[in-house]
Amino acid sequence: MIPLSDYPLTKRVTLTGFRVLSMATGNYTMEYEWSTKSFDNNMMAINRQISPQIMPDLDHVRRLGEMTDEWFDWMKKGMYLTDSMKYATLMDYPKSHSDWPHHKQLRYEENILSAFYDPSFKDLVGPFVAMVKSGEVYRTENFRFDSNGCLLGRSDRPRLICAPNVKGQGLLQAI
Repeated sequence: MIPLSDYPLTKRVTLTGFRVLSMATGNYTMEYEWSTKSFDNNMMAINRQISPQIMPDLDHVRRLGEMTDEWFDWMKKGMYLTDSMKYATLMDYPKSHSDWPHHKQLRYEENILSAFYDPSFKDLVGPFVAMVKSGEVYRTENFRFDSNGCLLGRSDRPRLICAPNVKGQGLLQAI
């Protein structure tokens, strides 16, 4: 892990949006977002995620584990979700998306069923894909780039998000 203070301040950006004239400074403000395709940005996002030197209370982690174990046991028995949910069972989740094509609904239903009934399904090991969040727009008046096209001198950083991969998309999104 690279300490944030030692990490290069050069990161790739994608220009988005408008050039807006600032009434306060008289300079143009440019909108940008961190490039999701840059290896450096992905490494910086992972570093940002694992750098904090904090740790959850171990008693809370233990109690959370007990609660989720009970919840999954309850779901496996075919119990129903609470009335506050949009759908009664996990299998209703894909059907609740009327805007999805039929083949996508079927793919999600198959994924949910395989998690509970397919003996080769491996407990959702590695079900997420990590990536830099896209669509998060920042603004600056100072667009200074190095020779590689990386933005210099910015304190904001790319943010890591995790999305379910194909193996976990049905069950994890329904939950």
